[in-house]
Amino acid sequence: MNDSPIDRIEWIKHIYPSFEFNDWNNDVIYFPHDLKYKDFFYLDRIYKGEIDPSQIIGIDYFEYESCSNWTDLLYSLKRLNEVIKKQKTLEAVISHIKTDQDEKCVYKYGNHFFTFSGQHRLCLAKFIDMKSVSVQIHEYKLDKEKVVKYRELRDFCKELERIGVSSGYTYDNILSWTQHDSFYFFINNFNIGMKQNLLKKFIHYNKLNQLGWIEQIKCFLWKSSFSKELGYNIEIKTIADFSKLHYLLRTRIH
Repeated sequence: MNDSPIDRIEWIKHIYPSFEFNDWNNDVIYFPHDLKYKDFFYLDRIYKGEIDPSQIIGIDYFEYESCSNWTDLLYSLKRLNEVIKKQKTLEAVISHIKTDQDEKCVYKYGNHFFTFSGQHRLCLAKFIDMKSVSVQIHEYKLDKEKVVKYRELRDFCKELERIGVSSGYTYDNILSWTQHDSFYFFINNFNIGMKQNLLKKFIHYNKLNQLGWIEQIKCFLWKSSFSKELGYNIEIKTIADFSKLHYLLRTRIH
């Protein structure tokens, strides 16, 4: 038996006569960075557990990122050559898969798993239809509050860009601001700092006013002595601060 790719399939059929090609054999292999909200997950816990190999949808191993599907990965796994030479029966292969000399590890996102250690054994487990394998599980949970916070910040940045106050906000910029309580932007060289829980209220007022709240602030900061009262760093931390600014705009804009 040589090392050509087809021999690996023939070897699978030899040790596991029940093997049949299924749709999943040609499923795309996913990587953790393919997850839409990967940056919003956090490591919750690490533990030993049993998983169904059919729930493994991807891999986290740079060397195999060029593999297009699971059959392609089976052809590409380097250590599989040694297994093919040594393991002659299904029982021997299952015993090999169960060995923990090198830990089999997976990331868990929701109900899906990505392997990052023990790839060839877990890939084999999928091909011979094993129903359960013991692995070390690194379980990640979605930070729903962070997702909501990011969306609010993204919408606020879009509003600032729409009205011409600022531009060039990137995904990484906005994501980094989810770690803070306040958001900062510039109007006429004034640094406006605002608690993020007030951003929606700020946008709401801007849309209600015919001139637009931010346009009023621009005019006000340009014409008035507001800078002497509050300096070049304007902090809006509470509803009271918000109301004070609103009052100043209403009474002194003209």
